[in-house]
Amino acid sequence: MPYRKNAFFAGQFYHLFNRVVKGNLLFTSWDDYSMFLNLIRKRISNYPFEMVCYCLMPTHYHFFVKILQTGHSISKFISVLLNAYVRRLQIRGNASVRFFPGRFKHVHVERTEQFLHLIRYIHLNPVKAGLVRHPMDWPYSNYREFATPGSKGPRGLLTPEEYEDFVMDPAVGDPKNFNRFKLD
Repeated sequence: MPYRKNAFFAGQFYHLFNRVVKGNLLFTSWDDYSMFLNLIRKRISNYPFEMVCYCLMPTHYHFFVKILQTGHSISKFISVLLNAYVRRLQIRGNASVRFFPGRFKHVHVERTEQFLHLIRYIHLNPVKAGLVRHPMDWPYSNYREFATPGSKGPRGLLTPEEYEDFVMDPAVGDPKNFNRFKLD
C-alpha cells in the first residue's frame, strides 16, 4: 500500500479506525479480543502516543489517541500491532483471508465537543450493535476506566458519575453543556 502522506502532529488528538473486509470477523472469540489487547499493552510503550479511548468490535476497532511526537509512529504502531495479531491467528490456523480493504482511517479531533462526542460514540458502539445492554458490560473497551467510581473520567473533564450520565443520556451530551470543558 502507498505510504501515508499526512503526518500526525504532537499534542493533537486523532480517531483511528478500520473495518474488516465484508463477510469477515476481526475477532471470533473472547480469546482473540484478549490476545489483541495483550498485544496493545505489550507494544504501546514503544510509541509516542497516549491511548485516550478504545473499543474493539467483532468487525472493527476504534482507537482515540493523543500524539506526543510529530511523525508517522502511529502508522508504525498500527502496522506492527495488526501484523503481530494476524501472525498469531495464522499460527492458530484462524487467518487465511485478507482482513482490511486498505489503510486505517483517521479523523483529526480539534474541538472539545468532538472529543466528548467521540468518546461517547466509541463507548456506545457495542450497545448500538446490540452486543450488550450497557457499555460497562463490554470488556473490550476502556469504558470502565472512565465510569468506575474513583477513576478520573475522560482526561479529568468529567467525574465517573458525570461520564455515566453523559454516555447514557443524550440530553446531557448537548453541545451547549460543553462550555466548562477545555482540552489541553
